[in-house]
Amino acid sequence: MVYLSGPIDEISDKERTRGWRERAAHRLGFFGQTAFDPTRAFFNPNMSNAAAVAEVNRCAIRFSVAMLVWLMEPETAFGTIREIEFARARQIPVVIINERNLKSLFSHDVIQVRGMSEAMIVLQKEMGWESSAEQKELPGSAK
Repeated sequence: MVYLSGPIDEISDKERTRGWRERAAHRLGFFGQTAFDPTRAFFNPNMSNAAAVAEVNRCAIRFSVAMLVWLMEPETAFGTIREIEFARARQIPVVIINERNLKSLFSHDVIQVRGMSEAMIVLQKEMGWESSAEQKELPGSAK
């Protein structure tokens, strides 16, 4: 399973939080992988159940073989930052999609890519996944 991390809380257009995750989950399926999408895991997350939401997300990260992170939005990604660190503390590979190529001392142990296609190539290589014939037919420029 691959955990799909990225800003959720401050984005009013929920399609922006789900669209990339749906594309990623679809493409991961070509490698026989499933995805955990935290935007679909909870009916009504709010501060009253924040501890439970965080625990479910941590549990999903613990069972993940990798984390794919979308940092293409300008919104604050406080939860995303916590998820990345939780994954790295457990030696779970983290691939971050970000066009800006973050220059931070804290990015030394993550892989940064510029788009979804590159992320899939990196995950396939890093994880040693075989792809199905359908994967080869996907356009390489899709983000």
